Amino acid sequence: MCRRFRLLLENIGRLTSLATMFLLYQELMEKINEIYIMGGAFWVPGNVTAVSEASIVTPEMVDYIDQVGLVDIVKPMIDYYYDFY
Repeated sequence: MCRRFRLLLENIGRLTSLATMFLLYQELMEKINEIYIMGGAFWVPGNVTAVSEASIVTPEMVDYIDQVGLVDIVKPMIDYYYDFY
């Protein structure tokens, strides 16, 4: 019997770990069907200190995600974050 599985990835912490997975395990990440991200704060300052955010997303990475991704909200959110800080 052949079984088909959908691969889901849930990231509930810093996005650095997710970015690292894409950099180190590209072949594996290409098999992921869905990615769920939890965290952040809307309409409130959130955890705002010089060291509270450890994501390593660069503007070039954001532009790439915006070009090939299926969700239009990622770039506006991260651009807002960059502009604020």
